[in-house]
Order: sequence, then C-alpha cells, then structure tokens
Amino acid sequence: CDWSSDVCSSDLVDILGKSHSSRIGSMVEDIVQHSSEHQAIGMSEPFRKATNRLKDYLFMHVYGRDVRGIAELEYAGQMLKELFRFYMAHPDQLHANGTEHSDECKDTVQLARRVCDFISGMTDRYAQKAHASLAAESSSIRDS
Repeated sequence: CDWSSDVCSSDLVDILGKSHSSRIGSMVEDIVQHSSEHQAIGMSEPFRKATNRLKDYLFMHVYGRDVRGIAELEYAGQMLKELFRFYMAHPDQLHANGTEHSDECKDTVQLARRVCDFISGMTDRYAQKAHASLAAESSSIRDS
C-alpha cells in the first residue's frame, strides 16, 4: 500500500481496495448496491467514511504539500469560478451545449443550480477545453 500505515489500515483496504483500479471498481459496486436499496444515489455509510478518510489523507499529505498540487487546486478553483460566471452571464450557451433551454429558469437561483449541474457534469478535460475555448474566443470570461 502506498499510504502511510495509519491510513492504510486493513479495514480501509478491505473496504476501498488496494489499487486505484480496485478502488474505482469498489466505489461503483458500492454506489450501485446502495442506490438500489434506497431512493437516492449514494455510497453506503462505511464506504463514504473510508473514502473521506482517504481524501483527508491525500489533501493533508499529498496535495497540500506539493507546490504543483496546490497550484493545480488554485487553478482549478479559478477556472470553475470563471466558467460559472460566464454561464451565468450567458445562459444561452448552456442550450448551445446540449442542456435544456435556460429560458425555463425563472430566477437566478434556478439558473445558478442549472449552471452548477452543467459544470459538475464536466470531466476535468472537458472543463479545461471549455475554459480555454471561452478564453480564446473573448475576454468576456474574466469580465463576466
């Protein structure tokens, strides 16, 4: 296991899996099983707690100590803010990207929810391409 011994306890490995690919597989299986038993999509409590322990460790010992990791987190946060501001100022672009027409949003809160849903559905790579495309097309992404 690549993690420190305090995080890499046998119960954590038993729940999440030892390798990255086994953790992804375990996560999908847990979400499918848990969601089929409940009326909402989500993780089981033990899997959620184990995942949170791993995330806490990664942010404290990996991302938080690596200068590149910190810079990437800051860049990602700024990029998401700029995408949010752009789509709030240009809701017609949501429709152009295949979502329901934004005229259905009756108020700012509804529009903000739709924009958040749209952005949260983006992969990292798609968000980076969208941001770069918007930035290249105009400076309006920073001015929005």
